[in-house]
Amino acid sequence: MRNGKSNLYLVRLYRQHKVLFLCVVVFCLLNLNANFFFGGQQTPFYRYSMYDAPIPGKETYTVLETVYNADTRLLFPHTWQQFTKYTFSYPLSRYMFIQDNHGRDPLADYIDRWNARHSSIASLFGEMKFYPGEEEMSRFPSWYVNKVAHYTGEQTDSVRILKVSVRFNQDGKPVKTDSQWLNTWR
Repeated sequence: MRNGKSNLYLVRLYRQHKVLFLCVVVFCLLNLNANFFFGGQQTPFYRYSMYDAPIPGKETYTVLETVYNADTRLLFPHTWQQFTKYTFSYPLSRYMFIQDNHGRDPLADYIDRWNARHSSIASLFGEMKFYPGEEEMSRFPSWYVNKVAHYTGEQTDSVRILKVSVRFNQDGKPVKTDSQWLNTWR
């Protein structure tokens, strides 16, 4: 029977890779030192203030729905499909947000301001882009139609985006309050 302590991560790390073990231990000790003795918070998972307030409720929520081939809604009915759902919903919501912001990504504004303040460091990154430009934005509709076609396995003639406003009634059930067609892509 094996000793229970030999299965501990740090014990195994010490036996297999002493330099990495030393790095992990020094990192932990420096974080403890900075957090407890100097009051600094070095990493996000020590910042409890990020998690201590409830998310305020809203009167209405906005949801984007994808409808393809005129009347078929793109659905993700199972919980194990959340990642796939996210790969559809996040790019679409970012695209719509940028469109509503006159084609400009707020991240681009932030990076431009940061580069102006930190020009000596920014020059190390060169022309790296961390946000979509006009070319990427113009290719998004065809990319999204192809993504829907690939996911569904069906020939996709058109994709329409429906913006739905929802509120919750007294029983906690969603009630559609408004809907508006935003885009149609072929």
